[in-house]
Parts: sequence; C-alpha cells; structure tokens
Amino acid sequence: MSYKLKKIRFRNQDHYILLQNENGPCPLLAAANVLLLRGSIRLPDQCIHVGTATLDNVCNVLAEHAISSSGSSNFHLNELLELFPTLQDGMDVNPKFTEGPTGYEYTTQMSAFDMLQIKLVHGWLLDSEANELLYKYAKNRTYNELLDLVIRGQEAQTKLTMTLIPKVSELEAESSQKKKEDGDKVVNNDELVVTTIQINSKTEIENIETRLEQTINKLKEECQTLSEEATRGALVDEFLRSTSHQLTQFGLGELLNSSDFPKVFFRNNHFGTITCQDGVLYLLVTDLGYGSVPEIVWEKLDNIDGNTQYVTHDFSTSKVMGHLAGGRMPDSLQSYLDAHPNPIEAMDFLLALSLENSTTNGTNTIPEDDEAAQLAAATEASLKEYNKGATVAVIGETLDTCYYIADIAAHPQAAALKEAYNIMARRHNDAASLALVEQLEQKQVDPSLSLAKRLQEEEYQRQAPRPAPAESSCVIS
Repeated sequence: MSYKLKKIRFRNQDHYILLQNENGPCPLLAAANVLLLRGSIRLPDQCIHVGTATLDNVCNVLAEHAISSSGSSNFHLNELLELFPTLQDGMDVNPKFTEGPTGYEYTTQMSAFDMLQIKLVHGWLLDSEANELLYKYAKNRTYNELLDLVIRGQEAQTKLTMTLIPKVSELEAESSQKKKEDGDKVVNNDELVVTTIQINSKTEIENIETRLEQTINKLKEECQTLSEEATRGALVDEFLRSTSHQLTQFGLGELLNSSDFPKVFFRNNHFGTITCQDGVLYLLVTDLGYGSVPEIVWEKLDNIDGNTQYVTHDFSTSKVMGHLAGGRMPDSLQSYLDAHPNPIEAMDFLLALSLENSTTNGTNTIPEDDEAAQLAAATEASLKEYNKGATVAVIGETLDTCYYIADIAAHPQAAALKEAYNIMARRHNDAASLALVEQLEQKQVDPSLSLAKRLQEEEYQRQAPRPAPAESSCVIS
C-alpha cells in the first residue's frame, strides 16, 4: 500500500501531503496530513524523492511521533505499529449529537488520536433550542442508540396498527353491543338469559362487563405507550433522514467556534483534514485525480448542502477551475475558455501544465528550484504569442489588461493547450465521477435513480474523447 505525495503551501511554508489511494480517504491518511501540515512529522527523504510513501513509512513516522510527544514510555512501539495499520481500512465511529464536535463513543481505535494529540471532530449536531423534544430524545445518545429508537418506533407502530388498535375497536364494539342487549333483557325479564351463557344473576353480568372494560383500558394504556414510542422513533428517523449528509447548520457553527486547527473531520464514513481560515472552514483535497493540479488544494466547507467550491493554497478562488464549483469540465477547451472569468490566466496555467507534462519522465519531476522559473517563462511565452497576430477579442479599454483568444485554433500553441486541457479535464471529471458515486452510495438513493445516474455516466464516458494517459509516478497498491 502506497500513497502519492503532493507538495502544497500552508501558512507560508511548503508541506508534502498524502493523497488517497484506491480505497478512498481513511483516518490514517487524515491524521498523518494533520501532523504534516502542523510540521509535527516529516516523511523520510526517500519518500519525498520518489514521490510516494508506503503504509509502513507512514505508520513508523506516526508511531515515533506518538512516543516522542507523550514525554514518557506510556506507549510501546509494537502496540502502536499494530494499531495504526488498522486505521488504513477505516474505523468504527459512533458520534453523539448533543456533546459538541468531539462527542463520540470511545473505542480502542479512537485512542490513536489521543496518542497523536489530534482531535477528531464532526458537525452532526442538534440545537437544543431548535427542537427541544428531539434534543431530549437524542441527549447523550449515540448514532447507534438513535437507530435503535427508530427500529423500536417502527415495531411499535406496526403492533399498534396491525394488532392493538383493531383489537380495541373490536372489544369496544362488543362491549357496546353487550350493554344494549343486557339492558333490553333487564327491562323485559326478571331473570337474565344470554344466548351463549346462562347467567343466573345481575351481578355476574356486571362482573363480565367490568372485566371487559378493564381489558379495554389496559389495551388503551398499551396503545398510548406504543404511540409515544412510535412518535419518538418517527421524529428521530426524520432527523436522521433529513441530515443524511451528516452535517447541520448548528454543527457547522460549532465547528467554527472550536480551535486547534488543523484536525480530523468525520463525515459520511470518511475522514478528512479540516482547517479554518478567516472564519471559513476548509477541507484538504486529497483526491488522487487532483494530485497534479496545483491550483486545487482546499475545498470550502461553508454550507451543508454540498455545493462547495475549490480554492488555492492561500484560500483564494482558483483562477483556473474554481468557477466550476466541483462540477464537470466542459467538453472542449474553447467552451472552457469562453465560460472562464479569466481565460488569459487559464491558458497561462495550461501552458505551464503542458511544459510540466513534457518534461516529466517516470518518477523524475521538474526540479523544485526550476518550477517557478518555468511557470514564469511559460506565462511570458504565452503573452508573447498573444501579440503575434493571433485572433483576439478585446474586452474593456486596453488590450494589455483584458483580452482572450476568441478562436483557440488561431493560437500558435493550440495543440499543446488542447492536450494539457484534456489531461486536466480527464483528471477533474474522473474525480467528480468518483465523488458522485460516493454521494449516491451515502444517500442510499432509489435504485432506479442510481441506475439512471450510472447509465448517464457511462454514456458520457462513451462520448467524451479520452486521450492516452500521460506517464505518472503514482503508485497504487
């Protein structure tokens, strides 16, 4: 098992982060990225040189950090090396809804975060003032306990509608009919006679009616209890369904009021690295598809409906892809540039990406010292090409400040731009497709809708041009 590395800038310092492998985000990766961004750990030089880190590399570094940061011998290396690899495949997390972002049921695996001095947080929280009754039901309860309330509520509702309510109605009708018949017989006869049972005294009749009434009252009390249980289960079920994205507006506010960023964020059975900048939360983008897209580093987490936006290392909107807000890239470079708010900078980036692709060979990448110079050279070359007779459309008052290539085919480096765009678009769309699949699985949508989405995606894959992938140093195991 190996993780590809990506170099980003965080708080004015360069850091290497781990990108997710084919198994998706995991708590081990999220925890390691927190410590890497803090500067608390450093990957071995060999890992940085080859651009990948193995599972053993990561576990060893984390174990060493846990022991050194504890200041004592509380932890044994062998125990840590047994615990940390289990986090690669995920972990059982049972959040609580009324105990703040750090409210979880404690498990042995969660002790790993204590060892690493990292907080595990979530935003699936209830506001006590918004719904007092629901808050009362959920107070101090975990997700699993709420599920149990839902199941018991459903069973109570079934018993009510299928058994008790019909039984009460039947007995009440029988009691009413018996009283009517007995009343008629008392008036017309000195001695009472019942068709099925011979009753010799009025007292026996009253005893039978009393027992029947007691049975009805007892069943009604049971109906009341089950009705309250069914109502409670339905209310909890509605909350869990309406917040199936596992984030509430109240929870988002509670996360913003917390501290000790960056830390690990749990949502939808995934673990990510979260930080806060200028009163806004951001998730570290670790999708492998964006490993070669330096413009995308963070994903803004400012709402609960999933309509987020990618940003750069300095938390500004990506000038290349930020306007897509996580959506699918246009089918052609021309369409992309026509819709882009700053097409000149977009083409500068594509030229730089083209230069990077052409100079990448196996695991040997552009030397770090040359990256800035090459990007600047690509930008300068791009600007020169624009002024050498290419067809341009002027937007604004001056050609120097606002213009773009109206027809990309007229650009002298059109072929290189298109190739670079195809590579970038493929990576972005592949990552978007994976995100869509995960979203559908998490929401457990109707099977027919899921099938329609899959067929639509397959149709897109058949129609979209897919150039041969460039060589990569990515190692997936």
